Amino acid sequence: MRNSTDDGKTWQRLDVGLLPIQSIQDVVQVGKYLFCSHSKGISKSADGGKSWELIYALKNNNGPSVRINLLIYEQSIIAIFGEGGC
Repeated sequence: MRNSTDDGKTWQRLDVGLLPIQSIQDVVQVGKYLFCSHSKGISKSADGGKSWELIYALKNNNGPSVRINLLIYEQSIIAIFGEGGC
C-alpha cells in the first residue's frame, strides 16, 4: 500500500507498521487519521501510515474469510462486513 502527495512523482509506503501477513482490503482517511481494514480487523494511523494501532480485532479468523469495506459518511466511518470475494 503506497500513497503519493506529489501527483505520482514519488510514492511512500503506508503499510510499514502492519504485519506482513495481513491482507489489506480498504483504506480511508477521516481528518488526520488513516483507517485500514485487513485480514486481522481495522487499524488506525495518526502519522500518515508510519505506525498503526489495531482498533478492532476480528474474533474468529478460522471461519470463512471476512472482508471489511470502509465508507466515509460526513466525519464517520462505516464498516461493512462480508464474506470473502472482492
